[in-house]
Amino acid sequence: DPVSVSKAEKLRPILDRLFLCKPNRLEAELLSGLPITDRPSLELAAEKLLAAGLRRVCISLGSRGLYCAWGEARCLVPCPETKLVNASGGGDALAAGLVRAFLDSLPPEEAARFALACSAIAVEGEDTINPSLSLETVQKRLSYRGGNQQ
Repeated sequence: DPVSVSKAEKLRPILDRLFLCKPNRLEAELLSGLPITDRPSLELAAEKLLAAGLRRVCISLGSRGLYCAWGEARCLVPCPETKLVNASGGGDALAAGLVRAFLDSLPPEEAARFALACSAIAVEGEDTINPSLSLETVQKRLSYRGGNQQ
């Protein structure tokens, strides 16, 4: 997670040494050198990041969802319905969800849904770390929302 646009600059020379990068739209623009204004420009920026050596890229689009690209797979997954209580911790939960999904060898679309469910649960709590966030609650959320149970 580049954390900020200014800190993302430090990742440019080492992109080929990273397994995964989860930039937001602005960070992805900086890293790819391309403006992201629509779906085609989003896809082009992701392709440029993969060509720079990243193995997996997941571009966070805030309330518009998550775009994931690795191997031959590409997907844009919308955010689930969420009752925002405290946005703190949402990005961290998304990143943690992606790592867990990769460890479970989930394909991109399932990985994105899993990570977005983690983020949704995180921001629905009052605390930065929602104590109800667990593998079980994420699986229930995915099952309830019509996703595949992990």
